[in-house]
Amino acid sequence: DPVDMSPVSLELGHTERPVATTFSHSGHLIATAGMDYTIRLWNGRAGDPLLALRSGNQSPVMGLAFTPDDRTLVSLDGEGVITAWRTRSELDRDGTRRASSP
Repeated sequence: DPVDMSPVSLELGHTERPVATTFSHSGHLIATAGMDYTIRLWNGRAGDPLLALRSGNQSPVMGLAFTPDDRTLVSLDGEGVITAWRTRSELDRDGTRRASSP
């Protein structure tokens, strides 16, 4: 199957400046983090919002990464606190299911 390289535009929805973005290895999910202490998960194919998480940390999330199997999203806040957010293991291949909090 040829890869669709059409640009996807996201209205990020953060109330403060976004500071981190990461793509899942499969390309089905995009995660963003902002100075508003939220992490937002997006459908990587359509750009639709899937979920907004409040980090609960004392400082905004500054870094994000998916594990190689895309089942966990790892966040790093400005004070060095690392949090692992599990995505559902049965996550649909098109990225339509939602992540769960730790």
